[in-house]
Amino acid sequence: MDTQQPVINTFIRCFTVGIFNTILMVLFNSGVSVAQDAVFAWSRDESTLADVAMLLILVFIARRQPAVIKPITISAAVILLGIIGTTLCAFGVAAGEPFALVVGVLLHSPLDTWGIVIWLLACSTLDTRRACICFAGSSCIGYVIAYLVGLVHSYLLEAVVSCICSIFVVLLCLAPVQQLFRRLLDVGAPIDQEIAQPQTFLPFSHTFYVFIFAFSMAFGFALRCEDTSNSLLSTIANFAAAGTVLIYALKRRENLKVDALFIASIALVIAGFMLVLPADTRTDTVAAPILIVGYMCFELLTWLALTAAASRNSASAIPTVCWGTATSYLGIVAGVLVWMAPNLFLEPFIKGDNLLQTILVSILIITLVIYALVTRRAFEFDATIAGIAPDAPAPHVEVCFIDSLANSCQQAAKKYNLTPREAEVMTLLAHGNKSSHIQQELTIGANTVKYHVKNIYAKLGVHSQQELIDLICQS
Repeated sequence: MDTQQPVINTFIRCFTVGIFNTILMVLFNSGVSVAQDAVFAWSRDESTLADVAMLLILVFIARRQPAVIKPITISAAVILLGIIGTTLCAFGVAAGEPFALVVGVLLHSPLDTWGIVIWLLACSTLDTRRACICFAGSSCIGYVIAYLVGLVHSYLLEAVVSCICSIFVVLLCLAPVQQLFRRLLDVGAPIDQEIAQPQTFLPFSHTFYVFIFAFSMAFGFALRCEDTSNSLLSTIANFAAAGTVLIYALKRRENLKVDALFIASIALVIAGFMLVLPADTRTDTVAAPILIVGYMCFELLTWLALTAAASRNSASAIPTVCWGTATSYLGIVAGVLVWMAPNLFLEPFIKGDNLLQTILVSILIITLVIYALVTRRAFEFDATIAGIAPDAPAPHVEVCFIDSLANSCQQAAKKYNLTPREAEVMTLLAHGNKSSHIQQELTIGANTVKYHVKNIYAKLGVHSQQELIDLICQS
């Protein structure tokens, strides 16, 4: 019983945070953003781009100097900035002052972004079934609470509730992620491991992230064409989607498959876009909720996949979570632009003609269907996650081989037809050196090191630095 207590505590914390995050998302995309857009039309998009900027900064730092990221210090800073930002946003909306609103949005965004990151990192300590129950169950409760808060139709109330929720998200997640950040001090920089052990990392261009971008475009498009006056319909639809996922997770006690959510997601998104094509107000009213529900199903899938991938390798946990979330936000911005092209930017020229929107939506549908059909033959979320190699201990060379290692490296270079530069890189790898040391020793860049290591591994038939060391020592 004692061994289960920390897991139960983490689950309760993550579940509670999930409720807060759902409230935040619903309030932001309904009442809060509507009131802010009335003062500055691009406030929601500004917030999204600010989130992307912070996530990319975290990716850059986490891949090179993860020890620099101090969770307590960052949390204190973003909470302070969030309170100031919320105050400025409230003043900007009340006084109709765009400058105060813009500054307030920029100051508040890091609080929400950091909260999402450490929440997903905390959830990565749970198994897939518990994580799925956490995401779906907390969403059901959060949708109801957010709808009730929205009935008051008070921007100040929604802004204050959002800020309080953001602060609690950060505070509740700090304890579960402390062990992960301490572990990062031992495993070293991910960029070094990515070169030495490429099988432990997902490339940023992986199909996994492409799907995240594509479905987020649907969400961004739906946000702009959604009729916010019919919030009850969206709440019911989202509650039903989250409830269905929750029932699925509760029934599947073992072998819960992440891919099971994908089929429902893509069917809903395609159906939503098909309803947009007629350009009829009646179908548009139904299309937006269907698109949003499709995205919400995929968002649950994304959270599950990101946390599962992060749990496989703690060194890549922060870059994986941050890059996946940034990709989602960029997809939302792209979807917004797709809607704005015919409905805002080109409206003076097309004068109400829906042909351009029909063409753009048709291209989205065709591209999504073709890409899904082509990639699904070789790509599955569950298989991709399972294919990520877990954390491995730092490569080491046995003392008895140190004296003969240089000679063994020379023989291996001749045997496997390595180039002179590849031989130099292989020798440094065989001595247990990291990528950063190889770059400094040979005065070459990280991408050049990665290129040489890839060629060396292919020629020697190995997949990690430790396998290379073992092969050289055995020879």
